[in-house]
Amino acid sequence: MSAEQQQRLRELALVMLRDAHGEDFTDEQAALFPAQREEYERLTEPQEILSLLEENCRLRENSARYLWLRDKSENAHPFYLSTPIWMTGVRFRQSDVDRSIDTAMVEGGANG
Repeated sequence: MSAEQQQRLRELALVMLRDAHGEDFTDEQAALFPAQREEYERLTEPQEILSLLEENCRLRENSARYLWLRDKSENAHPFYLSTPIWMTGVRFRQSDVDRSIDTAMVEGGANG
């Protein structure tokens, strides 16, 4: 799901919540509501939800790597963020770097 679709889904979800809470709509808003509900239902089909959940999982994994590097990894320089000493020799391809960080996180490597 694209960023634009996610933003639209958020907007529509707010409209659906207003309806669920029984809030009043203006005549113009009420006229738009059936089309908005239909669009909301398309964006919340099971495959779309699974796609969002998978993306969320990937983003959480990347976030965890970053936070671990920032907060728990031992750096060569104490005053600024740099490549950790233990990463010497790691080929800087995405898969190698991710695998090395994941392994260090699991093993409690460096200061983690």
